[in-house]
Amino acid sequence: MENNFPINEDLAYEKIRDLMFDMMEEDPNRFYALTDKLNELAALPKRTMTLVLDLMAATPFQVIIPKHVRKNDPDTFKADHETVSNVLFLGEFGGIAVELEPNEALREPRIISITMVEIPHRNPLRKRVNEYRKKRIKKLRKNSVE
Repeated sequence: MENNFPINEDLAYEKIRDLMFDMMEEDPNRFYALTDKLNELAALPKRTMTLVLDLMAATPFQVIIPKHVRKNDPDTFKADHETVSNVLFLGEFGGIAVELEPNEALREPRIISITMVEIPHRNPLRKRVNEYRKKRIKKLRKNSVE
């Protein structure tokens, strides 16, 4: 099997730089949106950034919608298990969120914070998501008191 990714960091940097220059020439708006997103991700703690990237790589995957969430919004969340189609980082204010696939009742995707869903036991990212949830909720509580 041929490895297309250069092992040398300098070669990797040059390849990425060339791709970014090509994108900047083709679609400057997309380029600036991408660089803003990359800067936002780079500003994250390493643990959070790797979790976002690993969740993106794992899509699609199942999440469990807890009873209290389904009870508060029964029209939006009818099933107890949903499929994640995309992972989003909504900045420092919004944190990590997941986009759920449309269902029969709602034709639009739904977005919910990763702190509001549960990851099934078989998912290898469960432990890391639970650690993120604890830290995120603690941080939000601390900021709301101040």
